[in-house]
Amino acid sequence: MLPLLIGPNGAGKSTLLMMMARLLEPSSGQISFNDRDIREIGTSEYAHHVATLRQSPGFNLRLTVEELISFGRFPYSRGALTTEDRRIIDEAIDFLALEPLRHSYLDELSGGQRQMAFLAMTIAQQTDVLLLDEPLNNLDMKHAVQIMQALRRLCDEQGRTVILVIHDINFAANYSDHIVALKNGTLSFSGLSEQVVTEANLSELYDLDFEIIRSERGCLCKLQFIRGCSMNLSKRDWVWVLVMSAAVSLQGCEKTSTELTNEPAHASQKLETPITIKHELGTTVINNRPQRVAVLDMNEADFLDQLDVPIAGMVKDYIPHFLSQYKADDAVEDLGAIVQPNMERIHALHPDLILMTPLHAANYQELSGIAPTLHFDVNFNNSQQHIASVKSHLLTLGRIFDKEALAEQKATQLDTRVKEVQDFTKTRPEKALVVLHNNGAFSNFGLQSRYGFIFNDLGVKPASTIVETSLHGQPISSEFIQQADPDILYRRPYRCHGASRYYQS
Repeated sequence: MLPLLIGPNGAGKSTLLMMMARLLEPSSGQISFNDRDIREIGTSEYAHHVATLRQSPGFNLRLTVEELISFGRFPYSRGALTTEDRRIIDEAIDFLALEPLRHSYLDELSGGQRQMAFLAMTIAQQTDVLLLDEPLNNLDMKHAVQIMQALRRLCDEQGRTVILVIHDINFAANYSDHIVALKNGTLSFSGLSEQVVTEANLSELYDLDFEIIRSERGCLCKLQFIRGCSMNLSKRDWVWVLVMSAAVSLQGCEKTSTELTNEPAHASQKLETPITIKHELGTTVINNRPQRVAVLDMNEADFLDQLDVPIAGMVKDYIPHFLSQYKADDAVEDLGAIVQPNMERIHALHPDLILMTPLHAANYQELSGIAPTLHFDVNFNNSQQHIASVKSHLLTLGRIFDKEALAEQKATQLDTRVKEVQDFTKTRPEKALVVLHNNGAFSNFGLQSRYGFIFNDLGVKPASTIVETSLHGQPISSEFIQQADPDILYRRPYRCHGASRYYQS
C-alpha cells in the first residue's frame, strides 16, 4: 500500500510523519501500530517493523553505497554483518539497480543516485512499513519518476506499506493508493486517490484553481496560474505576469521583518567588524551579536554552557547528565532529535545563529537560509587534530559571543589537563581498548577511529593495533576482547556526547 501525505508548507506533514517514526512526541492523542500504542513498543522491536528516511539525509563521512546500505541491517546485526545480512543488502542493491554504483562513494554521486542509495538502505531494513519524508526533494524529473516507480514496485511486489510526504500532486494522483491531505495542522480530506483528487478538494487545500484532466494514461492536475487564467500564456503575457509579481514582492519588502515573520523582538548588537568563519561546508558571516541560538548538537550545547551563553532552542531527544538542566527548561525550545531535528520548530524559533553537527551537512543550505549557520569541523580521519579542533572552535565561539577571556581560560584548562594526562600515561605500561557496547554487540575504536585521540594525543597505549575500516569502529566479539587482554577497557555507551568535557574527563 502506498498512502501519501500532501498539503501546503507548514501543514504538519513532516511533523506527523516524525511522530509516527517516534522522533517527535505527540502533545496529545495516541498513535497505534498493530493495535498497540507505539510508545509502549521497545525501540529494537519497533525498528524491526518501521523504517524512517528523512528528507535530505546526509553523512559527512566517506562511505560507499554498499557501506551505507549495510546500515539498514543494524537493528538485526548491530554492526556484525552475517551471511543473511549480506544477502539482503545484495537484494536491495539489485532491486534498485545500484550494482554499478556498489563501490562508489556517496560524495561522487548525483543527488538522484544518492537518494536511491539511501532508499536502498531503508529497504534493507526489511520492515513492514517505510516512512519517507519528501524523498523527491531537489531531484530532476527522471530520478523522481525512478524513485516513485521503485516505491510502487516495493508495495506491489513485496507487500510493504510506504507512507510518503510529497509536494508534487501529479505524482500523488498517479502513484498512490490513498491520500491524506493536511492544512494548518488539521485534516483537510482523506480517501482513495481516485476519489479525493478533485478540483474542489485541491483548490480548497492550496487556495489555487485546478483543472483535473483524466485519461487512460493517468491523471493530470493542471494548475490555473491566476484565477481565471490557465498556464497556456503567450510570451508577452508571461512577461506581464512576472513584472506584476516583482512589483508585488517589492511592495512587501516595505514591511519590517517582524511584520513579515511575526518574529519576536529581541535586541541585537551590531558588530563593528563582521566575523567571517570559513569551514568545510562554506563561509559563515556574522554581522550581529547572536541573541537566539539554535543548537543541534550536544557538543555545541556543552561549549555554550561552559561559556555561559543562553540557548534559545536545542535538540532534546538525548541530553547527557551534565547538561540535564536544559531538559526540563521550558524556556529552551525543543527542536526535536539530533539525527532528525524538527525544521518547522527551527523556523518558528527565529534564531539568529544555528550551531549544527556534521550529521546535518545535507541541510546546511536550508539552515543557512534561516540564520547564519556554523559547522563544527572535526576531521575524524585525523584524530590528532581533535583537541586542536575543539580549542579552535571554543575560541571562535568566544569571539562570536564576546566571551574571549573565558574561552581562553577554558582552552588553557584543557591544555593543562591534556598535559597532565600525557605526563601520566607516558610512564604507564597499561594497554587499553575503547569499546562501544550496544545491546550485546561490541565495536572497537582504535588508532584511526573517532576516539583515536585517546591513543595519539593522550598517550594511552593500545591493546590492539588493528586498523579500522570504518569511523564507526570495527565490530568485534567478546573473544577479541579476551585475546587483546587489555589492562584498561574504556566502555562507551551507545549514545554519548559532550566533546570538551569528554576530553577533560
